[in-house]
Amino acid sequence: MADPREGVAPDGTIVTGADRGRVPAAFEPVLADAAARATERGASLYVYGSVANGTVRPGLSDVDLLSVDLADAPGVGQFLSARYAGLCRGVEVAAATAADLAGDSDAAYGFRVFLRHYCVHLAGPDPS
Repeated sequence: MADPREGVAPDGTIVTGADRGRVPAAFEPVLADAAARATERGASLYVYGSVANGTVRPGLSDVDLLSVDLADAPGVGQFLSARYAGLCRGVEVAAATAADLAGDSDAAYGFRVFLRHYCVHLAGPDPS
């Protein structure tokens, strides 16, 4: 589902609806569980998409997470998907590394822009 708040501010900066305050209370246990797993592994974790912008539809939407330096991110996603199957279609944990965010390349810059404007930080260092 599209973010109804996405656009460009009068000053030319990107605006989105991604905000911690827009996360529906029903999804807080998923995020807390995911954040705890990331923290215990020394990783960073972000939520993005419909959960982050408040347009999530319980039972129909995925919970989209982005991890940085999370060992076995797909396994964490499978575990959380099984645990919260009654709430969401799945918990998808994308995997990135700190190296993906470092440097002056267009890809690294784009990744940092994505983190800053489309993601909500949940756990670990925030390199955005």
